[in-house]
Amino acid sequence: MATQTLYDEDGNPVEVEIPEPATPPGERTNSEWAELRKEKQARKAAEEKAAAFERRDAIRDAGIDTSSPLGKFFADKYDGEPTADAVKAAAIAAGFVETGDPAPGQAVPDPAVAASLEAADRIAAASPGAGVIEPQGSIATLDEAYLAGGTEAMIDKARELGIVIQESQ
Repeated sequence: MATQTLYDEDGNPVEVEIPEPATPPGERTNSEWAELRKEKQARKAAEEKAAAFERRDAIRDAGIDTSSPLGKFFADKYDGEPTADAVKAAAIAAGFVETGDPAPGQAVPDPAVAASLEAADRIAAASPGAGVIEPQGSIATLDEAYLAGGTEAMIDKARELGIVIQESQ
């Protein structure tokens, strides 16, 4: 037992014996247990936050656009390994990300042909309602019509070819 000096109402010192705690050596008190629980909760929260950041980074590194509704849905539901490769593989398997590879049995397009088709699409988009123009021979046919009959003959031939001609300026 420990002793402690206290003072009575008159201010006289009094030695008081203070009993030892009832907790046997090696056992924890309630406050120690409470402190351990708090530390465990804080550690768990920190681990969950780190895992969330790791998962978010893996999803971003895999190229998933989480600003789109589809990307946000995928990010919310994905619970696999938090690596970019694993996320991308899961996104491809689920159809959320295009691989850019041709489907089995589909030929790989020639880059020159693809560029030509893209140019034709841009021209078609820029001239809605203009009709179909046959690219081969059209210019030569129009040249021949002009040489044979002048501007009016060339305009008539253009109309025959389906070229839309503006009537007034």
